[in-house]
Amino acid sequence: MLPPTDLRGSIMRKLLTTFSKVRPSLLLGLGLLPALVQAEGAVRVLDCRITQECDAEANCGTLDQAIEFRMEPIALDEQGAGRYTIRYLDQNADMQALSDAGPFHWRQESERHTLIASSETRFLWHSLSFDTMPEASIRFLSCRLRQ
Repeated sequence: MLPPTDLRGSIMRKLLTTFSKVRPSLLLGLGLLPALVQAEGAVRVLDCRITQECDAEANCGTLDQAIEFRMEPIALDEQGAGRYTIRYLDQNADMQALSDAGPFHWRQESERHTLIASSETRFLWHSLSFDTMPEASIRFLSCRLRQ
C-alpha cells in the first residue's frame, strides 16, 4: 500500500492523465462545445452550480452551490489560446487557456486551479493547494454559457 502522500499523487496523476486525453478539438468536432466557440475578444460568463465535490481520497459529497466564472480575454491567438482574467466569487487572477475550449489554468496564492470541459454543460474544477501539505479537490459543475 502506498503512503498517503504517494496515494494522493497517484490519484492526481490518474485523474489528470484521464482528463488530458479528452481533446477540445474532438469535443468540438462532436458538436459538444459549440457555445464555447466565440469570436476573439468576447467575454465569457459561465453560470454554474457545483453539484459534487471530491477530495484526493475520492471521498465525495453532494453540493448545490452557485458560482459564476467571468473570463475576460487579454491576449489570444486564432484558436482562443492565451491569457485571460478570470473572476469568480471575490477572486480574480491571470488565467491561461490552451484553446477556446480550455483547459483553463490559474493560480490563486498557494493554490493551482484547472477548469476542464467534459461536455457542453459539464465541467470539472480541480484545485491543488500547497498550504502545509499538498491537498486537492475536484468539483463537478453544471454550467450554462451567458453572453
